[in-house]
Amino acid sequence: MTNLGGTSCKTQADEVTISHIWATAINELLGPDVDGGHAGRIQRPTIYININSKGRSLDMIDRLYDFIRFNFAIFPGVFKYKSADFLNEYYLYRNSRHGFVSILLNSVVYLVFSFYVRFRAHRVSGRWVKNAKWRRWSTVVGIRYFTDPNDLAMFNIRTRKQLSDLYRRFEHIGCGRFIDDKMASDPTLFHDKFAFAQFCEEHGIPHPQIFAYVHDGKLDSFRRFDDQQVLIAKPTYGTGGNGVFEVNLEHAARLGDDGLRRFIGRIIDDPSRPYILQQRVYPSSDVAELAIDCLPTARVTTMLNERGEPEVVTSVMRFASQPGTVADNAHLGGLMAAIDPDSGELSAARYRSRQGEFAVHPFNSAQIQGKTLERWAEIKDVALRAHREFLKSFVQIGWDIGLAEQPLVLEINARPDLALAQRASNTLIGSSRYGELISHHISRRISELQAA
Repeated sequence: MTNLGGTSCKTQADEVTISHIWATAINELLGPDVDGGHAGRIQRPTIYININSKGRSLDMIDRLYDFIRFNFAIFPGVFKYKSADFLNEYYLYRNSRHGFVSILLNSVVYLVFSFYVRFRAHRVSGRWVKNAKWRRWSTVVGIRYFTDPNDLAMFNIRTRKQLSDLYRRFEHIGCGRFIDDKMASDPTLFHDKFAFAQFCEEHGIPHPQIFAYVHDGKLDSFRRFDDQQVLIAKPTYGTGGNGVFEVNLEHAARLGDDGLRRFIGRIIDDPSRPYILQQRVYPSSDVAELAIDCLPTARVTTMLNERGEPEVVTSVMRFASQPGTVADNAHLGGLMAAIDPDSGELSAARYRSRQGEFAVHPFNSAQIQGKTLERWAEIKDVALRAHREFLKSFVQIGWDIGLAEQPLVLEINARPDLALAQRASNTLIGSSRYGELISHHISRRISELQAA
């Protein structure tokens, strides 16, 4: 196993120097096994990046990168792909269909990505407490293996074997659409929280009660608010816990529908954005100490196996890292711990996008690592049964299940967060059962297309 090198220590420099980035970094950091032979000593000019003056530009570049990777099937290379081994068949199929225009687009994307990696390596080095040597190394590896430096830091990539198992986050969109064509043609339940809540009610899937739907300046009530002190407001369309807030209805009985509509309208940032008002759910007693007043969730990803039956491929508990949080989402600074799919035992907890590993909760020292979820069998059964009985036309589903006294399905995800699964468990998807099933469905889909 070849060590890719790299060290970490915090630096406070205002400028980044990238010198002799191609030859020097390849020789000193990658070694002959990864590089396939030492490169010649090519002299490159030093590049200086001023952090303060480039901050806004870097933000804009990051947003553009996120937009592209969330909406387009990026090919990781020009003529040949650079990806994980378990995706070989997928990229061979795509490669066989490439024409002149595809190769031209690949060239443009690869050129832009190569420049972007330089900025990205500097950007993430501060977040992950990495030094200048790591920045040079991650830039070279990022360009050579078409890999986001943030992924190299997040998953602690150090060897070529790890790179061959890494499911790069920008690959998830293209590959996911390829193996799950039903998802692409009928995404409503995965994007519209109100439609999904109605679906749950119709099919008897346990979920928080919906009290109202706020849209187009109107409030459609479904239940009386009299006995509710607090509701949760969620944008109908949205991800990452963004836009979620509590609505205190201490005097709801005197508001009436018109008063409540005006009240909600004043506290919603964008009145044209539809919201649902949902039952406030409280954590079960066995996880209350970890919850810190915010409902924790289990992200359970199920995938159809070789027999066409749903199987749990990843399971992660998400919970708040500090008081005063409405959503437990890891994007908002929450913690996550892998759940053993058989026993329900938790691993140590981690942050999604920064360093830190905790056997006990950093706020109140509640035990995390080794703790077993008492209702794990029931939690797992909710996801498996719903997938099997009502949504079997979809290959994979990410279930967000609230850890209440009765486990409740909050929403489902078409493209479950790869960073969540790989970072929480410290296991790359290519070396897991998840990777096996992705490879199986790639073969199945190619056979279907070739037979058509």
